[in-house]
Amino acid sequence: MDYGQLARTYYPRVADMLQIAPIPDDVLYSKQYLSNQLFIKHISAAGLTPFRVPMPIDWNFARAELRGLVKPSYTTVMSSTG
Repeated sequence: MDYGQLARTYYPRVADMLQIAPIPDDVLYSKQYLSNQLFIKHISAAGLTPFRVPMPIDWNFARAELRGLVKPSYTTVMSSTG
C-alpha cells in the first residue's frame, strides 16, 4: 500500500473514528494552557505560523477539568508557588 492510498482512504477513516480535533479556543485560552499560549506567541514572533494539531481528545473532558468537575488529567494544575 502506498502513502497516497493511506492518506486518501485510511487516515480520514481513522481520524473520523477517533473524532480528532484541534484544541478549541475556550480551552487554549484558559489559564491552564498558558504554556501553549506562550509557545504560540513566541512562534509567531519568530515569523513562523503556528497551527493546532488535530488530536484524538474529547475536549469536553478538558472543559470539565477546567470547571473543576473532574480531577485534572488533560490539563495542567497551576500551583500558587509558580
